[in-house]
Amino acid sequence: MTDINDSSKASLLLPDPSPATDSPTGDQTVPSGSNSRGAKDSRARRYNSRGRGGSSSSCSKRKKQDQGRTAYKRNRDSKWEPRNAEERRPKKKVAVLIGYCGTGYRGMQLNPPHKSIEGDLFEAFVQAGAISRSNSDDPKKSSLVRCARTDKGVHAAGNAISLKLIIEDPDIIQKINSHLPAQIRVWGIVRTVGSFSSYQQCDSRRYEYLVPSHCFLPPHPKSYLAKKKTYRISPERLQKVREGFKSYEGTHNFHNFTIQRTFKDPSSKRFIKSFEVLDPIIINNTEWLSLRVHGQSFMMHQIRELPQDEMVGMVIMVVRTGCPLERIKEAYGPRVVPIPKAPSLGLLLESPVFDAYNRKAERDFLKEPIDFSKYAKEIGAFRDKMIYTKLFEEEERAHVYTQFVHFIDSFRSPLFHYLTSAGLKALDEVGKEQGVRAMDLQLLPDNESEDEDTAVKSAEAG
Repeated sequence: MTDINDSSKASLLLPDPSPATDSPTGDQTVPSGSNSRGAKDSRARRYNSRGRGGSSSSCSKRKKQDQGRTAYKRNRDSKWEPRNAEERRPKKKVAVLIGYCGTGYRGMQLNPPHKSIEGDLFEAFVQAGAISRSNSDDPKKSSLVRCARTDKGVHAAGNAISLKLIIEDPDIIQKINSHLPAQIRVWGIVRTVGSFSSYQQCDSRRYEYLVPSHCFLPPHPKSYLAKKKTYRISPERLQKVREGFKSYEGTHNFHNFTIQRTFKDPSSKRFIKSFEVLDPIIINNTEWLSLRVHGQSFMMHQIRELPQDEMVGMVIMVVRTGCPLERIKEAYGPRVVPIPKAPSLGLLLESPVFDAYNRKAERDFLKEPIDFSKYAKEIGAFRDKMIYTKLFEEEERAHVYTQFVHFIDSFRSPLFHYLTSAGLKALDEVGKEQGVRAMDLQLLPDNESEDEDTAVKSAEAG
C-alpha cells in the first residue's frame, strides 16, 4: 500500500497566480583582504555568488523583505523624475484604509511590470502630493508595508497599508481618490505611532466568500447544468452546510488545506474565531450563500493567512456527496488528504482588525484607533456596486462555479474516494502514479475561466 506524498498534495492546488518578484540588485564591491590576486579572485567569486557578501540565507531573507519594491524602482515609469529643488515637507507615519475590486489586477503587492493595487496607489500618492517627487522612485523610502496581500482578482472591502505620507493638506484624501480608478478607494488616513506596521500589528482578519447554493447540489450524471441556477437549497441541506463550516472553528492543523505544509510544521496550525453562513439571497435568479470567516492572523510567511478556498472546497465536496462531516475533522490528522481549491472569484477581504494596537494607541499615545466601521456606509455602497455586481456578472458570463463542480464530478481518479463509506482508508488504494495524475486538477477554473467544454474534456481525457 502506498500513501499519497506531500508533493501530490501540493499539485492539487492551483499555483499562486502572481509571479515571483525580482530580487534586490546593486553594484557589488569585492571586500578587502589578501594581497594575493588569486586569493582576491577566489574571495570575490564567493562574495558575488552570495550577493553583497552575505550568506545565501540572508540573501533569501532580503528577497522576502523587498516584496517587489526594488523591481518597482527599476521598472517605474519615468514621468515622475526627482527634482532637487523641491521643498521639503514633513512626513507622518499613517495607516491608509482602502478598498478595491481586484478584477484586472495581478494582486495587491507591487509586482512590476504587472498591474497591481499598490502600484496604482503609490502613483496616486505621488500625484496628490502625499509623497514627494524625490521619493517617488522607490516605495522603500516611504516605508510602505501592506496589512494583507490579496492574490490576482481577489477583492477587499477593507484593507490597510502603513507608510509615511505628507498629510498637511486637509483635502488630501479627496485628491488621492481623484487620481485613482473608480475600483480603488481610500476610506481614511489615520495617524499612528512611528513604529506602527500594518502587517505586524494586525490581530485578525475577516473574510467573506460568496458561493452559489447549487454548488451543494448532489451530483447527477444526467443533470442539465443550466438548470442548476434555479436550485434553492433546502433547510436541511443548509443546516448541514452551516455545521460543516462551523467545524473549522477553534485551533486545528490545516496542513491539508495549505500549500506545501506538513503535519509537523508549527505554521500549519491556525485559529478560526468564527465561520458563519448567512441566509440565502437571490441575484439574477441564482441563489447565493455568504460565508463569513474571522481568523486570527498569527501566521508568518503565508501567501494567504487563511486557506478559505480549500476550506470551502472541502465542505462542498462533503455536502454534495453526503459524506459524514467527521471527514473534515479527520483531515486535521497526519494523513495527507487531497482537497481541491474552490474558485477564488467569490473571495473578499472584509477588513483587518487592530484591537490590541488600538487599545495601546488610545491609552498610551492618545492616538485615533484604526476602525473601518466609521466608513461603513461608503464601504457598503462600494462593495455593492464595484465588487458584488462584478462578481455576479462574471459568474453569469463564465459559469465559474458550474465548471468547478462539473470538473470535480468528471475527474476520473480514486483521489476523492475518501468521501465514500471507505473513508480515509480508501487512500491506501491510491499509488504514486495517481498523485501525478492529480496535476490535472491545476486546470480547475478560477477567476480567468476557460470554456466549459475545454475543462470537461480535459478531465475526461484522463
